Amino acid sequence: MAAAAARKLPFTGTMQTIGAAARSSMRPIAGLSGFLAYYRGRCGGHTVTMFVFVDQLRLLYRQMQ
Repeated sequence: MAAAAARKLPFTGTMQTIGAAARSSMRPIAGLSGFLAYYRGRCGGHTVTMFVFVDQLRLLYRQMQ
C-alpha cells in the first residue's frame, strides 16, 4: 500500500499545477530562476552554432547551383 502511495503524482493536470504555483508563497517569476544560466550555458550556444551552420550550408548550396 505504501508503494502505491509513493507513486501517486502530486498534481493530476496542467491547470492544477499552474493553480498551485500561483497560490504558493513563491512568486510566479521564480520558475524562471535558472533560465539565463541554462540559455547561456547549453541552449544558446547550440542555437547560435546551428543557425551559423545552416546559413553557411545554404550559401554553399547556392554557390553550387
